Amino acid sequence: MANKDRWWDKEEDLPSESTGSTDSKQDVEGLLNEAEKNRIKREEELAKAEHDYKVAQFDKKRKELMPETGTQRGPGEHKIRATSNGMYRTNGTINGRDVTFLVDTGATNCAMSTKIAEYVGGKPGKSYWSSTANGRARSFELPLDEVRVGEIVVRNVMGASGEGMHDDYVLLGMSFLNEVEMDIDDDVMTLRQNGSERDVQEGKKGVEDGVLGLWWLSPGEAVSIGIAAMIAIFFFGMGAVVMAGEPVYEYTAGVVLEGTEWWENEYEYEDCAYDEYNDVYYDCYYWYEYECGADVKYFFDVDGAEFRSQGSLFLGTWSDYCLEFAEDIELPIGSSVTVWYNVDNPEDSSLDEPFGSGILFFCCGPIFLLILIVTLVNARFSNGPKSGWGTDFGIQFNSGGGYHGGPQGHGGRYWGPSWGPRIRFGRPSRRVRTSRRRGGRSSGGRRSSGGRRSSGGRRSSGGRRR
Repeated sequence: MANKDRWWDKEEDLPSESTGSTDSKQDVEGLLNEAEKNRIKREEELAKAEHDYKVAQFDKKRKELMPETGTQRGPGEHKIRATSNGMYRTNGTINGRDVTFLVDTGATNCAMSTKIAEYVGGKPGKSYWSSTANGRARSFELPLDEVRVGEIVVRNVMGASGEGMHDDYVLLGMSFLNEVEMDIDDDVMTLRQNGSERDVQEGKKGVEDGVLGLWWLSPGEAVSIGIAAMIAIFFFGMGAVVMAGEPVYEYTAGVVLEGTEWWENEYEYEDCAYDEYNDVYYDCYYWYEYECGADVKYFFDVDGAEFRSQGSLFLGTWSDYCLEFAEDIELPIGSSVTVWYNVDNPEDSSLDEPFGSGILFFCCGPIFLLILIVTLVNARFSNGPKSGWGTDFGIQFNSGGGYHGGPQGHGGRYWGPSWGPRIRFGRPSRRVRTSRRRGGRSSGGRRSSGGRRSSGGRRSSGGRRR
């Protein structure tokens, strides 16, 4: 039999072929796994790159909207070791110029000689007399744009220059030290400034950056001051113009004529004490008030010319009926009244003194003038160089407001001093108005004045005029 027909020999070779196939399959699976790992790795890299891109875009937008967030600084600290004679010396800068500082808590300002003042570019201001080691000497205020000690910076600091100061150092006074934290431990002085304060100081404008040559005036405050000044000028100017164009009124005596009508308004008041829930009332007190007036027909003459007119006149408030009193005693027919008339047109008359509209402008003007003054003072002493002017003149300011209650506090029903009138809090008094009008004379009863008390919350029975 030919070799090709011996199939059993081929079957004997099968195991070796199967083994080769298994190896190939494992190689393919390894390649596939490696490819899958590479694919997953690339997807992770792409996802990370996309995330980084979005974060970068977000940071860019945030910096555009809030640029200051990108300039935040950490806290500043500077240590100064005492010298053999107990002095604390250190190096720093004033307006960017290198100087040597001698820490002096007894100095109000950063004091220096005239030579150093010229060196740091300071411009002397107001002069004053000061006490030095060599006696009294003339000194000058010296606004400083910037004072730096190590990582600590304070802008807009009040300095001083004058005769008798040493040319080798600058006294680092309280105008700087008040703006930082300071402590001394084992002959080492530590000055500290937190990060937020550093940002604030770095963001301040210098003394040369003010408006109109005023180093203490910021642009925003200059706009506010300008607006307040223009409004104040407008109100005062308009008041003057309006008052100049208003008619001139003078007064004369007039006579009440027949046809005058008198009127009376009665007001009933109810005041009750309430319980703690403010819904049940008791111990009610009632009283009455009466207002009287008249629609007056009157006669007056000006330079021999007679004029007749009519006007309303309020006569006052009484605690009892007042209609008959107003008609018979206060303003009877034939009595005299004061008449205000227009000098150019006497027919234009009134029983009340005319109130010119121009005065309204003069009333509003001082309000904006006060705003102008307050803004100026605030700008001068809040933005200006730090100094000891408040201490020098005995002036003290509080950064926050406070409120102090009266002797009775806030929790009681009544408020006020024990020796004076007391105001009762609670629901407002009820006011009921009734009116009567008379054009002629009549007689009527009179009710007694005063209030009534009731313990049940209702008005006690009693007579009431018809």
